Amino acid sequence: TLTERVANAYYELEDMNSELRSLLDSVSFSQSELDASIERLEAVNKLKRKYGGSIEKVLEYAEKAENSLSDIDNADERLKTLEEEIKASKADFDEKSEKLSSLRHLAAEKLETLVDKELSELNFANAHFRTSFGRSSSSASGTDSVEFLISTNIGEAPKPLAKIASGGELSRIMLALKSIIGEMDNIPTMIFDEIDTGISGATAAVVGEKLEKIAEAHQVICITHLPQIASRGESHFRIEKTSDEISTHTTVVPLSREERIEELARLLSGTVISDTARQQAKELLSYE
Repeated sequence: TLTERVANAYYELEDMNSELRSLLDSVSFSQSELDASIERLEAVNKLKRKYGGSIEKVLEYAEKAENSLSDIDNADERLKTLEEEIKASKADFDEKSEKLSSLRHLAAEKLETLVDKELSELNFANAHFRTSFGRSSSSASGTDSVEFLISTNIGEAPKPLAKIASGGELSRIMLALKSIIGEMDNIPTMIFDEIDTGISGATAAVVGEKLEKIAEAHQVICITHLPQIASRGESHFRIEKTSDEISTHTTVVPLSREERIEELARLLSGTVISDTARQQAKELLSYE
């Protein structure tokens, strides 16, 4: 009946109430522990906000900080190790620099002899090429400071090449150098201007031969008025300058073989081109 059901429910509630009281009496609550937990949670959230937004980021930062602290704690030992490594590296550098310097001095002696020979062939009969060594700050190239010197007249002390040589002299000196070391560099194109200044005849022929040799491994562009040099080129261009009342124009014209003969003949004989000059031009082009 309804009365019995209510009575049973009452007794059931009484039992549950008794069990809940027993459970409540068994629970230990500490306000201080709760406050500590809340404080720790707030600290964790603060760390997350400051160091990346997640526990993983916080732990990652903590590991880096520990490593940094370890470096600081072992700073003296680490500094001693680094100083020993620097000392060993410097000793190795000094040894190799001295060896490199010795090799440079040996190479300079050979270069001086070879360049003097080349210069003599290029109508520098009294020229002497020298190499001056000094000390520079340490670098990947060692500690040498190198300067090229030259004396072009008897009785003159060698002076820095860049200060005393004229444009034509520089071109011929560079030609002498490139004739010796041309195969060792990676310069794709070489330009020689005014290289024929102060030379003629047999010397011009030697210059042409050397330019032709260098052109085997490099592109060579040479501006010249001497047929002995111009005839050695694989291609020949005539440069013309024209002017009117308003402006000046420079024209570069590639020449055919027949045009080359005419141009070389003009260089040989002047304004009036003779049959003899044409024949000489053909003989020069037989070098091709």
